[in-house]
Amino acid sequence: MSELEDQYKDSSNLNARSAIYRFAAGGGFGLAQVFDLMLGTITADADILEVGCGPAGMWRGNLDRVPLSWRILLTDLTAGMTKEAVNALGHDARFRVHQMDVQKLDLPDNGFDAVIANWMLYHVEDRPRAIAEIHRVLRTGGTLLAATNGSGHLGTIDALVNEYLGEASPVKGGLAVTLENGEAQLRPFFSGIAVHQGHGKLNITETEAVVQYVLSFNEAKREIVGERIDELRRRVANEIGATGGFVVQTHSGLFVARKA
Repeated sequence: MSELEDQYKDSSNLNARSAIYRFAAGGGFGLAQVFDLMLGTITADADILEVGCGPAGMWRGNLDRVPLSWRILLTDLTAGMTKEAVNALGHDARFRVHQMDVQKLDLPDNGFDAVIANWMLYHVEDRPRAIAEIHRVLRTGGTLLAATNGSGHLGTIDALVNEYLGEASPVKGGLAVTLENGEAQLRPFFSGIAVHQGHGKLNITETEAVVQYVLSFNEAKREIVGERIDELRRRVANEIGATGGFVVQTHSGLFVARKA
């Protein structure tokens, strides 16, 4: 099992990271905004593929807004995430779920009107191959909707992770696909690329939310143990006590790219 597959063998680590967004203090760009843009971009009668679907959180949160005529295939690299997606949506005839690697999609050419890739391309080892596969399975005129973050997104927490993990930090050096560099990576395959984005702020008032975010990385589970966990908790608690919250800036968005 690769490090990526181990990190995302189920949704527990992802959920620990997602939990901090309940402290949103204005602005931002998340799954609700992605879904709004999907509804405005994808035709009512469409075949849709999501790569890296995880536990299907976006669909579960917007199920009553999914058009009845959409035919949706959800895929993920790991069996654990795939199982969670099946458990959540397997009863709904609009959805099918399969375990699949975006770098080698076991799907025919020109089979989909839209491909969704939410906050996942930066995890892919061979991104040109993955983007080429997405392009291959899209019909002419089809659309890739790919969400990612800006280079400064969650910078305060990333700095904390880097400090405690040093060279072992998985966020050291930033994301491989950002709002700043993503268009250049998509341009060899797609035309008419647009980006929608938003800045926001989190004011995290619970110490454990920050601590569990840091510990959601496998490297942190191995390295931050015993007294180091206690010290991390004290540090975050002191900042929250002194300023009223652990403040984190956010910057996320969505690329919308057409297959010519």
